[in-house]
Amino acid sequence: MHLDAAGGSVVIVVRDLHRHPDHRAQVDTLLRQHPDAVLVEMGVPACRPDRARGYIATHGSARVCAMAAAEVMRP
Repeated sequence: MHLDAAGGSVVIVVRDLHRHPDHRAQVDTLLRQHPDAVLVEMGVPACRPDRARGYIATHGSARVCAMAAAEVMRP
């Protein structure tokens, strides 16, 4: 899991969140603190947190998937 708050926007990047209960708890805390954060799931999108307003599922963790997610978030 990675948190990036560059430029005032918060992007939380996770992989296979459904496999890691401790990560789900951390993501829930981050989403409470940053309700406008975008959550990017780089693995299997089996666990979308209820608090995630902005959510991108890439269905994979290859570089091309990360590039596609970044492209979607570009203003």
